[in-house]
Amino acid sequence: MLNLPLNALRAFAAVYAHRGVRAAARELGIAHSSVSRHLAELDRWLGVPLVREGHRGREGLTFTPQGDALGRATLAGLQSIEHAAASLRESRSRR
Repeated sequence: MLNLPLNALRAFAAVYAHRGVRAAARELGIAHSSVSRHLAELDRWLGVPLVREGHRGREGLTFTPQGDALGRATLAGLQSIEHAAASLRESRSRR
């Protein structure tokens, strides 16, 4: 787990959720070029492309089957972490 590129995964999750790099960059508060670098890092780390080159449909970016699977899993995982953290913060404020 130490080698897992968490920043790149977080950026990819935002790209997946918004179907675009610029909207993801706005959400994350970073430059869109940084988001693109995170995506390239993740592609290299995984050894498979996550986004189909040159394929931009009406809904935004088109993901490869691997990108779609990772996008769903990453969003679900981050949402689970977010809920757990919110519960901890809630229990802290009750004390």
